[in-house]
Amino acid sequence: MTEGFSPQTLPKNRTGRHLQWLAHSSWFRIGFIGLLVYLAIVLLSSSIECISLWRGFPMVMDSATKSAAGYQDIPYFNFITILTIGYGDFVPVHFGRVISALEALLGAGLFGLLISVVTAKILAAPINAVVFSRFAYYCTDDQRFLIVFVNTTRGLLENVDISSYMKLGGDWVVDVPIRTPFIGKSVWTFHMNRIQESRLVSELGKDDVFRCALTGQVGSTMFSAVMQYSTNEILVIPNRDGLSAFPGFWDADLGSEDFIKMFHYQPEGAPTLASFVAARRSETRLSSR
Repeated sequence: MTEGFSPQTLPKNRTGRHLQWLAHSSWFRIGFIGLLVYLAIVLLSSSIECISLWRGFPMVMDSATKSAAGYQDIPYFNFITILTIGYGDFVPVHFGRVISALEALLGAGLFGLLISVVTAKILAAPINAVVFSRFAYYCTDDQRFLIVFVNTTRGLLENVDISSYMKLGGDWVVDVPIRTPFIGKSVWTFHMNRIQESRLVSELGKDDVFRCALTGQVGSTMFSAVMQYSTNEILVIPNRDGLSAFPGFWDADLGSEDFIKMFHYQPEGAPTLASFVAARRSETRLSSR
């Protein structure tokens, strides 16, 4: 029997959910949630100890006076306990020792978890290091697909691999990946799959798509970006000359409205690939009559 994973070894849930949450969470959100968890533990411990003090059974004592700590002192005691500081001005007694031990363990565990989350967040590549244009293009002069994207980071993207795949008539047409040593901060255009117009007219289906993927490095961190275009999101243009003619193409100002309009280049009258193919098929039928 061939060794391998049986269906019973498949996970019940898809993995990587916590990484997705971490990638889409801001520093403020992570810090705020961490603070809330600390406050919740301190509040719970303080509530138990305050209720016990109110009933005449103090769990926290003042080291200097050898008397019960006041209500205002108990939250302070729990803060220094969960942070594992331990000044010694207040000490737990009776069942308060159990609560303090558990609180210190939780505090140490939360601190370790916070360090790991911060480390993972720092080392993770930005999710928007590469942003694709809303449209892909089919250039009739070269009979190739064209992708447009921009590097949104402050530096270079290094050792970048660019791959593309075209689903055509139910089969995948895979182009040879492009390797480039670096990607600068300007807008970039790459001609990808070469597919003859006649083949598109004869084989293109309504569910066919064009996909592209980039992988590379931001400093010492790996990044990846993927995009899929339907046949209604691929525009047919003669070539990319009109796109690269825009001022600011090579010096991207990401916040400029003119840049955004140029980046999502949609020349007037440019048909989608779906309508272009439909028109060619209609012309072929009329000419064959």
